[in-house]
Amino acid sequence: MPSPLELWCIRVPALSAYAYQKDISSVLAEYDLLLALVERPRRVLNRDQLLDLARGRSATALDRSIDTQVSRLRKKIETDPGDPKIIQTVWGGGYIFTPAVSQE
Repeated sequence: MPSPLELWCIRVPALSAYAYQKDISSVLAEYDLLLALVERPRRVLNRDQLLDLARGRSATALDRSIDTQVSRLRKKIETDPGDPKIIQTVWGGGYIFTPAVSQE
């Protein structure tokens, strides 16, 4: 049986994402954020980078919208959002998408 991290499918042209056979792509901003992380697996990305990659804009000093979106994504994709394994926080650095990624 595949591990929970292997039960993923992201279809870029269709703007859809599935985790555990559940559609998680209902909000475009969350999809864009997930795609930014998935395209750069195992790499720490700070808020500025994520805003630029997902939204094409820079962060202001107090912009916490990425934190809110990460929290929402975790609720959709993590087994235990309080102890995330897929999108982890790197204190003082940003966020990292931990699974290996392969393209078909």
